[in-house]
Amino acid sequence: EILEKRSLQADLKRLRDRRASVDETVSELESLEENFRLLALEAESLIKRSLFEIEPLERRLEGVNKLTFDMQDWNHYNRIRTIRNAVKNENAGTVKHRGMLVRPVAGPVLPGSPTDRPGVYLSGQPGDSVRAPEAGTVRFVGEVDGFGTVIVIEHDFGVHSIVGRIELPSVKAGEIVRRAQFIAKVPASRSSSHPVYVELRSGREVLDPHLWLKNNE
Repeated sequence: EILEKRSLQADLKRLRDRRASVDETVSELESLEENFRLLALEAESLIKRSLFEIEPLERRLEGVNKLTFDMQDWNHYNRIRTIRNAVKNENAGTVKHRGMLVRPVAGPVLPGSPTDRPGVYLSGQPGDSVRAPEAGTVRFVGEVDGFGTVIVIEHDFGVHSIVGRIELPSVKAGEIVRRAQFIAKVPASRSSSHPVYVELRSGREVLDPHLWLKNNE
């Protein structure tokens, strides 16, 4: 009976030790998950800002909290980012979407182009609705110097559409939108038209809106 009691006590100790080891592992995983979550939030913020900044995104990302994370964590994140970028670049080459994106406003492309931006201006009628070029997830809604209210939509095929110089946005960041869904209004203007800014990107690559927007819809 004494031997059986000692055996049970030994088994109980092993179970407690194993439970403590499992708890420690879970705690480490939760801490690592939180680190990645914070890094992802800051990286997403930089991605939004980089759409309107000259400094390359990659250079800025490499400096984000790099000292806060150990090298193993940073390497894990870099591998994840490399895989995601590779998938996006592959999907961005899908020919079927070229020439098929809905014009945010029905007017023609205005002559000339912005001197410091790679997008184009479409002629919009004040008060008209602004539409989403394609279905996707809204990644940014807010004010940007020189462009007024801006909406950034990430599409499933790896392209971001950027629509600026608009007002009264009816969507918010994180919202899923449909193709041609109304997302904002063309601002009032003293003239009969108002320029609406449109830019398309695939990662760091700038796409020619003339090749991706439909002539009419």
